Amino acid sequence: MKKHIKIFLIFSFLIFAFMLGATYYEYKKNEDIKLLVSKEEANSITKFIKSFQKIYMDNVVQHEIEINEKTIHLLPVKTTPLIAREFDRLLNGKVTIRTVSDRPRNPSNQANKFEKEVMQYFDKNRDVETFVSRESEFVHSYFIPFFITKNCLKCHGKREDAVKIVRDNYDKAYDYKLGELRAILHLKISDEKTFLQLDRTFYQGIIIKLIIFIIVIFLLYYLINIIRKTEHVYTKKLEKKVTFQVAELRKKDEILNNQSKMASMGEMLENIAHQWRQPLSVISTAASGIKIRKEFGQISDDELKKSLDGITKSAQYLSHTIDDFKEFFKSDKTKVKFSLRDAFSKTAVIIDSKFKNKKINIIIDAEDLDIFGVENDLIQVFMNLLNNAQDALIESQNEDKIIFISIKQKKNKAIILIKDNANGIPKDIIQKIFEPYFTTKHKSQGTGIGLYMSQEIITKHFKGTIF
Repeated sequence: MKKHIKIFLIFSFLIFAFMLGATYYEYKKNEDIKLLVSKEEANSITKFIKSFQKIYMDNVVQHEIEINEKTIHLLPVKTTPLIAREFDRLLNGKVTIRTVSDRPRNPSNQANKFEKEVMQYFDKNRDVETFVSRESEFVHSYFIPFFITKNCLKCHGKREDAVKIVRDNYDKAYDYKLGELRAILHLKISDEKTFLQLDRTFYQGIIIKLIIFIIVIFLLYYLINIIRKTEHVYTKKLEKKVTFQVAELRKKDEILNNQSKMASMGEMLENIAHQWRQPLSVISTAASGIKIRKEFGQISDDELKKSLDGITKSAQYLSHTIDDFKEFFKSDKTKVKFSLRDAFSKTAVIIDSKFKNKKINIIIDAEDLDIFGVENDLIQVFMNLLNNAQDALIESQNEDKIIFISIKQKKNKAIILIKDNANGIPKDIIQKIFEPYFTTKHKSQGTGIGLYMSQEIITKHFKGTIF
């Protein structure tokens, strides 16, 4: 899966999860509001009904209204169902009111199984004023207890004490005691009808959130695509710039490498000159001597043979020297396993004549270690370092000029130490010596690329360090 698609999916999931959480929180908040409003509404209705019942009872008791066929409808048993029906009609089914009992006089007020359980609960917990339950997903039920008061005993005490019309019409609901649970008021409040507008607003909010989510997702996808395209264009430009800079660096490295080769070639020619000077002198002297003595007839066959042998020997030395130098200039860059001690020995052969001429002694302490790489590259490093040591020793004007070479193994590393008894490197320039074109010599004597190339070879070709 592409990176921008993954980012899009992750952000979409996070936004969706956030909106889902916010919607759930709003849903719970709505439910809490419904519960609170329903409870307040139930309490208000209960107080209203109790007020009506009290007024009717007060009229019967205080004004001593005779209970007969005309006035019996003032009693709660008659008035409460009438009030309930009127409430149901006026509120269009939002609130349903029932007064129920386990011993009702009116059979329609008989408590069902759950209502009986609620009555038992109130009977045990007389200090509880309201019992709330969730009858279904859309209906809240509220139960309020009615306990027997002094006025209630007039009709619900002993049957023989009740008024005649009550005794004649009802066989139940007698023998109650003061404070005993008589009935419960059961109010059913419909969420669907009572909170229709609240639910509608909630679902409208969900639709709006969904539309916003779709718009945000579309904008997010559009934005990620723009960023991806911009990133693609920028990456292409960056790649082009990097390619150009790499090409420039390679060109620079090639120039430095060619300069290094030219410098190395100049040093090689100088070394060859030193190596050839003595044998060429021997050949020249022998040839001149043969010619002069031959002209004067003073050379014998033995002397001629001896002189010619000397010339042949010197010529062979010159040929051997050419072979030694030719090895160094081989262009083969194949990496092989080679001996560090042998590599330094080949370097010593190349510089031997020049160093002897300048009375520089090399003291070597080398273990026979093998490493993997291009041998001539390491020989070039040895020559750069030894030539720098030579220049420092000549400048120091020490009577004894010595270079110490140590090649040791430490764990899985080859440690090569090169020291001399010259004046050392000044502290103010020691951090710059590996920079290209940095040199302490006159321009006619140094190019400033010897140590730079040495560092490049050691770090890049041999994966080592030089300091």
